[in-house]
Amino acid sequence: MDKFGIDVEFKDGQRVTSDEAMDVVKMTLVGKVNEELVLAMNEHGNLAVGVNGTDAGTIIAKQRSPELGRVGTVTEVNPAYINALIASDYVPIIASVGKGDDGGSYNINADAAACAIASAIGAHKIIFLTDVDGFYEDFSDKSSLISQMTVNETREMLE
Repeated sequence: MDKFGIDVEFKDGQRVTSDEAMDVVKMTLVGKVNEELVLAMNEHGNLAVGVNGTDAGTIIAKQRSPELGRVGTVTEVNPAYINALIASDYVPIIASVGKGDDGGSYNINADAAACAIASAIGAHKIIFLTDVDGFYEDFSDKSSLISQMTVNETREMLE
């Protein structure tokens, strides 16, 4: 964003994605990051295919909030394209950009997009890669790392 002179703004802890920022998001996620991930996976054989949620209408999204601009929430996943790639023994690397009802693109939280896609294709397993050690009860207290928790404990924490 700095490179393009676009200020980064947050509202209630969420990044605002203006129309100008959405162009940068697409260049970064769909272009650079997706390509780098595909290249890294393909070092182990030509397995990966770069995809984004707007391809074949895979991820349909709606605006989360007018205050957040082009930030979207997944409303539908059309799994046909992803299933066809998987059936052909390819691993789709999917950038979390969705197609909006307004014809534009939306920036989707990658974890939420992954969950929606996994559910739509009936995945048996989902793996998340992150740059943090795990889930903390209190992120500022590194000794509060939670190694496992039940569904009930998760619900209690959310409440």
